[in-house]
Amino acid sequence: MQLRRLFFGSLALLALAPGRARAAPVTVPNGVADALPGSGTGLCAASAIATNPSADFDLPNPNGYMEAINGFIEAHAADRVEHVLRSALDLSNNNSSGLAMSYGDFIDAALPECKTGGCDFFANDSTMAFASRLRGFFNVTPDLVNKPIHFGFYADDSVSFTVYDNEFTAYPVVVRPPELGFPSWRMTNQVTFSTPGLYPIEILYTEIAEHAALEMSYFIGDFTDFERPANQPPIVQLDDAGFTLFEPSRFFQTLNGDPSYPDLGVCKQCDRQFINQAGNNGCDAGDYCNEAALCAPCDMAQRCGPTCAPCGGDTPFCVNLDGNLKCGECRADADCADGATCDPSTKTCNTSNSPAGTGGADGSGGSGGSGAEDGGAEGGCGCRAEPTSKHAGSAGILGLAIAVMGLARSRRRTSRASSR
Repeated sequence: MQLRRLFFGSLALLALAPGRARAAPVTVPNGVADALPGSGTGLCAASAIATNPSADFDLPNPNGYMEAINGFIEAHAADRVEHVLRSALDLSNNNSSGLAMSYGDFIDAALPECKTGGCDFFANDSTMAFASRLRGFFNVTPDLVNKPIHFGFYADDSVSFTVYDNEFTAYPVVVRPPELGFPSWRMTNQVTFSTPGLYPIEILYTEIAEHAALEMSYFIGDFTDFERPANQPPIVQLDDAGFTLFEPSRFFQTLNGDPSYPDLGVCKQCDRQFINQAGNNGCDAGDYCNEAALCAPCDMAQRCGPTCAPCGGDTPFCVNLDGNLKCGECRADADCADGATCDPSTKTCNTSNSPAGTGGADGSGGSGGSGAEDGGAEGGCGCRAEPTSKHAGSAGILGLAIAVMGLARSRRRTSRASSR
């Protein structure tokens, strides 16, 4: 009760504005990477307890909501709780008192192990104030491009939703700070994505006291967007209006789609100012701060291994060798030049495994193809393969000529290998 009095005493400074105009529709031009096939791994949530929500959330200043909540989460970098949301975006503290506003619009719609109003928050005590920040990549597949996607929210007490493009420009879709007398809200807004790709998103949520609810859903097609207190007519429940809850499969944490940690429930956020900067910037060794402001493994050509150094030259790919990430010549046979294969144990292009006799019989230049002989060919891995065996000449009339050709090629390979 003391916390609730503190909350309403603080919000007395805010203006009542039940008729607040909804945000304008948003168009986002480009994502930060190509869209991914398959199912995503879910959003990463970072949450912390607020002992003084008036000051922690800067409640007297509703226009500074996003800045205040981001500042609060970063101030708790050492003690915040971080985890992956593996359920539908239907969260609730399942407070059944009064009108059960914590239940939201989607009843018994989340995982079977969740409760009637939704899955548990980071904290479910109705007297505990906290803030949560959800981050990840929204995967915009080709079928979603240039479609009117209406993002819908049911929130008690407050929420904001922002999309970022490839220039890291922020596109606020909804911004709903706490407001005196209206703790529960429904709001929708249209977003159009101009191209397929991965788009960084951020959701900021706060709970002050009593009921806690956060539902995020979507509708594709014609819909009249609105923003209203949940108890203000006309009451339009989003489930009845045809909206669908977002599932974790819609969201990724890394550019290549892999989990950010081996444990699918583990994730870590980083300060947005360090996106794509050199060094680990609060992330673990071998990780970097990616475009969604999440810690991600340095397992790509641009950043590879414990030092997150770029790959290039004769070793253009980031490969896994015995559990260690490092730059290698190839990932698979397709990365090697004409006919060469990729040795899985060394990630080098191996000419000895190409079809026997093709070089001598058709005059194409040897058993490994022109890429290995000439130091790489366009479209291949551009690597100089280490010789692991020599091809013997075929028996018969051409045996002696092929043997001489094989000896000449062997000498050229030995000379190149010794010069590396």
